[in-house]
Amino acid sequence: MDTNLRCDATRCIHNHGNYCYAGRINIDGKLADDIDDTYCSTFKEKDYQQFTSSIGIDSQKPINTHQIKCDALKCIHNDNKLCKADKIKINSGNASCDMFEE
Repeated sequence: MDTNLRCDATRCIHNHGNYCYAGRINIDGKLADDIDDTYCSTFKEKDYQQFTSSIGIDSQKPINTHQIKCDALKCIHNDNKLCKADKIKINSGNASCDMFEE
């Protein structure tokens, strides 16, 4: 895959094979001081009643860092609320942004 975003939040409905297919994501954490204070607000947890299908995934492309709106204002990768990191990883446990640096 040609993407610089890896998503380990496999419980998210937008995750398929550790890639995000949400189209665009938002990272929240306006007052964040560390990684655990950030989170992907686009994360939507799968539940046992939801049917997720891989039909159409092949025609979609996983998102890249230029499709990330970032509200973590203290992060050095934040440029006018856009992520400018070379690569991003969304963590599995709390969907936090692993690239947050103050």
